[in-house]
This record gives sequence, structure tokens and C-alpha cells, in this order.
Amino acid sequence: MAELGSKSEKEATARACLLLLCGLPASGKSTLSRALQDFCSQQEQHTRCQVLSTDNAQAELSGGEDFNAKLWKAARRGVLQQTECLLRTAFGAATHTRLLLIVDDNMQYRSMRREFFQVARDARSAFVQLYISLPVELALKRNGQRTLQTRVPDAVIHRMAATLELPGAPGSRAAWDAAAAIHIKAEDLEGKSEADLGAIAWRAVTAKWGHAPPLPPTADDARAGARSSAAASDKHQLDLACRRAISETMKTAEGHGASGQLALRLNAHRKQLLERHNESATLPMNQLHICRSPEKGRSCVSSIKGITYA
Repeated sequence: MAELGSKSEKEATARACLLLLCGLPASGKSTLSRALQDFCSQQEQHTRCQVLSTDNAQAELSGGEDFNAKLWKAARRGVLQQTECLLRTAFGAATHTRLLLIVDDNMQYRSMRREFFQVARDARSAFVQLYISLPVELALKRNGQRTLQTRVPDAVIHRMAATLELPGAPGSRAAWDAAAAIHIKAEDLEGKSEADLGAIAWRAVTAKWGHAPPLPPTADDARAGARSSAAASDKHQLDLACRRAISETMKTAEGHGASGQLALRLNAHRKQLLERHNESATLPMNQLHICRSPEKGRSCVSSIKGITYA
């Protein structure tokens, strides 16, 4: 990791990183988050690790009642708000301690993950997604071994598996989703000690922990881009008009015994016109006039804004 403050914001490692743990219920997300938190406290003195769990938030809201979809949605909104608050505080903190903020949730929809990505981006934090893959049959078996209060209805797990939008799925047009995705198989974590789990997760996360995602363009950026595109288009049209005029002029000039020097002079005039376009930012085509009828061997005259090149 680069030392904080040693580079520009664009190049430097972000002070905070938001890690989304994604996957079906009972895939091992909570176990991995605890292992990673313990690893940071023991091995990474300059990294503070904090975990936000939708399951825990829901349990606090439900008061020990069974799974409830409405409470789950309310818990998720609360976790999103906490995430924004913690990341913004980390960005403004005058400290060299980094923050690894883990959000433990299923995150089966890309739209869910996008909300957290936008929070990380706006808070100038890095963004990483770690997806733990687990066959739905094993997810159902593990879920059945949970306590009644923490158990998720089988129908919900089946629905999640059917509608799951994998982070970084092939063919996805969401560049932010693909760039931040890590996939780990649950079977590869079986039998690992907590220390090994923490080390595996830490290596995977730090490999992706870079600078904050770029901010979206502002209205001023969009207007500047539009002006630049328009100017480039005007210049291209001007260049094409000049080239056509030179070609037609040379065809006419051949009948007057014109030499190759005429073509060189005309091309020099064309380059001067393009330079004038760069200086004036825009160059209306109706201000350009090129004479295509040289008489007695004289070259054509190109004029723009009253400037004449002979």
C-alpha cells in the first residue's frame, strides 16, 4: 500500500475501502468478515476494520422475531446510511490509520451494490466486492442448521439464487462492477482456520484496494466536452473542405502548366488555416473562401476572417 498523502488523489491509495461481502445466505460471509476483522486487529496496526451486518441490524429491529422482509429492507437502508457516515468521517479524519469497512449482505442485485458503490465513490473511498459462491443445495442445508430466529425461508434462498446477478458477470456493461469483483468458492474455505481465512481475504482485498473510483462528470465538464467535440468536428470539416478545394484547383491548374510547387504552397495555406482554427477555437465554415480558378498560372487565394494567404 502506498503511504497516505504521498501521491495525488488520482494515484494514491484511498484512505478507506468499502468491501461488500456478497453471496447466498449461509455461504460463509459472516465467518469471513469476523476472520478478516481479527486479522486486521492482530496483523495490520495501521488498518482499522469495522463490520456492518444487515442480519445484525435486522435482529436489532425485530427484537428476536422471525425473518421479516420489511424489517430486512429497513435494516439495509440503515446500513447504507451508516456506511456513508463512516466513509465520509474517514475521508476527513487527520490520521494515517486506514479504514476497511465491511458490509455483510447478500447483495444479489447489481442495483443494490450500485448504491454502495456510489456512496464509496462520493466519499473518495476504494470499492471492492468479494463474492462467495455456494451451490443452492448447500446453502439450504447450512441454512437449515441455523437457529429459528436467524434462519431464512427456503423460498427466499431459491428466489435469490434464481435472480442473482453475479458481481463482474461476463458481458456486464457495468465497468465499476467488473473492476471491483473478487470470486471465492465456499468449498475452498472449508476447513481453514480463522487465521488462514483472514489472511486469504486480506490478500484478495488489498490486491484490489487502490484509489477511489472517478467521480462522474459535472455539468461544466459536460459543456466543456461538448465544446471540444464541436471544435474538433469544425476543424475536421474545414480540413476536408480545404483538401477538396486543393484537389479541384490542381486539376484546373494542370491545364495552365502549374508545377508541383503550387500543391506545396496550397498545402501550406491549408495548414495555416487549421492553425488559425485552433487559435480561434471555432471556425464557421461560411467564413472560409477558396478560389478554384487560377488564371495565368497564379495560385488560388484562401481567406478567413479577412486574412488573406496568397
